[in-house]
Amino acid sequence: MNSKDDALRWIMKGAGITLIGLIASKLLGYAYRALLARGLGPEQYGVLSLGLAIVSIVGMIGLLGYNFGIERFIGYYQDKKEQQDILHTALYYTLPLSLVLALLLFLIAEPLAGVFRNNSITPIIQLLALTIPLTSFTEIGLAALKSTKRITVSVATKKILEPVIRILTTGLVLFLGYMTLGAAAAYVIALIMVTGVCGWLLRKDLQGFWTAHKIYAQELFTFSWPLLLTGVVYNIITWTDTLMIGYYLDERLVGIYSVAIPTAGLLMIPQTIFESLFVPIVTRLHKEKKKQEMQDIYKQVTKYMTILALPILGILILFGQELLPLLFGTGYEAAYAPLVILGLGYMFSFTTGPNGQLFHIFNETKAKFYLRLGVFLVNILLNALLIPLYGISGAAIATASAIALANIINVVWYYQKEKMNPFSKELFIAGICAVVSAASIEIFKISLEILPLLGKTIIGVVLFSGIYGCLILLSKTCTLQEIKFWLQSLKNKS
Repeated sequence: MNSKDDALRWIMKGAGITLIGLIASKLLGYAYRALLARGLGPEQYGVLSLGLAIVSIVGMIGLLGYNFGIERFIGYYQDKKEQQDILHTALYYTLPLSLVLALLLFLIAEPLAGVFRNNSITPIIQLLALTIPLTSFTEIGLAALKSTKRITVSVATKKILEPVIRILTTGLVLFLGYMTLGAAAAYVIALIMVTGVCGWLLRKDLQGFWTAHKIYAQELFTFSWPLLLTGVVYNIITWTDTLMIGYYLDERLVGIYSVAIPTAGLLMIPQTIFESLFVPIVTRLHKEKKKQEMQDIYKQVTKYMTILALPILGILILFGQELLPLLFGTGYEAAYAPLVILGLGYMFSFTTGPNGQLFHIFNETKAKFYLRLGVFLVNILLNALLIPLYGISGAAIATASAIALANIINVVWYYQKEKMNPFSKELFIAGICAVVSAASIEIFKISLEILPLLGKTIIGVVLFSGIYGCLILLSKTCTLQEIKFWLQSLKNKS
């Protein structure tokens, strides 16, 4: 790779399958949340959200970080027998551990429900505990598929098939009137079906599973345990506000807040896409000691992420009050304030670029873990202080502050160590374009009041997007040549 354009072209070439899978996953996941919210109502949606939070954290422990480890080791060993042995080793350790964790969670479900002062959570936790070994098998299996260059089936299974089955099964049980317990059962059924698909895809890889062969336990564990700790901490950070709202407040407010989280999470779609493509390219540039090109790519990718995310933020702020009842039904209007606060917190993430990935590129994963652990403790402290005072808005302030702090620390860390920063003048011009577009629509919104809610929202979103796009092009923050470059790279993806 000899230039910045070569690196950018490689990033765009790799975007095809990843882009489709990530966007589909985000949108289908959002549709699933909307279905639950409309079908269950705030209180029961909150009960299910608490159950999912607890099981998600325990399930991450059951994986031991091996889903990351086997990606590295299967890619490293080219011999088919060695690759099979690595997959078998991962399953030998994760499946028994996951079964034990599932049983323990089933047994302590009632005391856990007592923490939230709601016994109706008990059967939800017990039912969802069944997913822990299923999740271990599918995550390990799909990582193996990805590592053996079967990325299309891996992405299609995880990002598209699983959420589609979940939506269909959940829609059916809600239609039949089974409500919260039925929705939890649908979640389990969907995962059983996906596990079956994954097993069928791995049928050749699992041959000889019960026969003696080389065990890669030490290699896998040595590599994976820091990633396990990082993953567990990240998972707890993700669910901290939900769990603490359940502890300090009630399930209805958990349900309302659980609408704000995935809606604000739409802002992360551009970042998620570019982060997955940023690491391999910049890692290669780092190996070749091309520091200036690394800096250029870092700034360019940050610019693209910001340009794509800012209109989403503007739409959520301008039209969030109209969109929430349209998407989730009545009873969720109070999610607007947390939504805006979380959106502003995520702004610190996409405007500072894929800074967290630099820890992987410079092989400083332990530093990343300790920094993340510090942010996690700050997040818990802020939630404990702010939720009793300001309710779900306090939880949003705590989470947004933690997001901002984490990204500021990362940027300062690598500016001090490597003199790398993600900022460029185009970044600030894009911000001005977004503010001008929002101000124009805010003035124009008065004349839209005569329209029905849906019509007013659609017209407003289209106008805002059009004004923003025109300003981006007129200011040359992003040129037509760059857009053609993106499209051509995606068209010619290899």
